[in-house]
Amino acid sequence: MTASLFYVLPNSSSRLLQQDAIAVLTGLATTMGAPIHIAHVSDADSLGAVAAARGAGKRITAETCTHYLTFAAEAGAYTRPLFSST
Repeated sequence: MTASLFYVLPNSSSRLLQQDAIAVLTGLATTMGAPIHIAHVSDADSLGAVAAARGAGKRITAETCTHYLTFAAEAGAYTRPLFSST
C-alpha cells in the first residue's frame, strides 16, 4: 500500500454523502414505519442528524467506532502507512 492510498481512505466517505444517506434513510423509515440503525457514523454533523431525528420521535439508533473519534485526517493520521511490504 502506498501513502496516497491512506490519503484517499478518509476522503472516500464524504461527510455530505453520509449526511444525505442518513436523511434519506430517516425519510424512508418514517414512510415505512420502520426503525433504522446507522452503523459506523464517522461525522459529528451526521450524529447531530441522528440526534435530531430521535428528538423528533423517529426510531433511529446509531453506532460509531473508536478510531472515528480518535483520529483526524487533518492531523496526519492517514498520511503514511504504519507498515509496508516494500
